[in-house]
Amino acid sequence: MIFQPSDIDWDVAELFKNSAQSYFIHQSIQTIIDQVTALVKPSDVIVVMSNGGFQNIHTRLLEVL
Repeated sequence: MIFQPSDIDWDVAELFKNSAQSYFIHQSIQTIIDQVTALVKPSDVIVVMSNGGFQNIHTRLLEVL
């Protein structure tokens, strides 16, 4: 799952257009959290990578999981 903030003027999906892996582009952190919690299974490992605060997604995910 990839976050595309509304304040950037380029298409994040362009970076992944040739990817062999599936991906989802989201414009909302809450949508990412909702999708992760809907898809995660007990043995899954979730990796969150960001270059900033990412709207506190780490804590928010832990709270709902």
